[in-house]
Amino acid sequence: MRKTIVTGALVVFLLSLPALAQNVEPACGPDPVRFQIRANKKARPATPAAGEALVYLIEDNTGFNWVPEPSTRAAVDGQWRGAVHGNAAMAFELAPGAHRICARWQDWSRGGASMVRGIRVGYSPQSATVALDAEAGRTYYYLVRNLYDPHDSAAGAPHLELTPLPETEGQRRAARLPFDVAKVAPAMPFGGLIKKK
Repeated sequence: MRKTIVTGALVVFLLSLPALAQNVEPACGPDPVRFQIRANKKARPATPAAGEALVYLIEDNTGFNWVPEPSTRAAVDGQWRGAVHGNAAMAFELAPGAHRICARWQDWSRGGASMVRGIRVGYSPQSATVALDAEAGRTYYYLVRNLYDPHDSAAGAPHLELTPLPETEGQRRAARLPFDVAKVAPAMPFGGLIKKK
């Protein structure tokens, strides 16, 4: 009887693997994609290209009291556009129209854990989405706040918040932060964990 129960549990687990591998949020890209991130001051775009909108993602880790800090990937309508790490900014162009923007912590393990799993914290990657009806020629700013403090029980579980910023505040924040560029990383356990200079 015991062998039948164990075998049945194994079959249920194996059948559930494809469902576990799928994204919960369709606006985010596929989880296996990871980015290598580096700072590049010369890559900072000033205005969107003709007929396009420009979206800035500004990461704020001042409320994340743990090491290492997560890297955040950005996706639009299920396609990854790049990533940012630490208190930094990134940008990407976007065609006019209705879109869903996703910010999701980059995972690096094959098991789908976030960057900080295994370092005394075990939690899954967090994500948030917003809707944007983009207009050509406009620049949009979004703030990603990564939040966690293991010493403060009122702070809750590790999570991120994605909120739009007024244009003047977004310009001010983006101007004073390092600018990150990212490329898809080869399969390696710590791709994106350390930002290259």
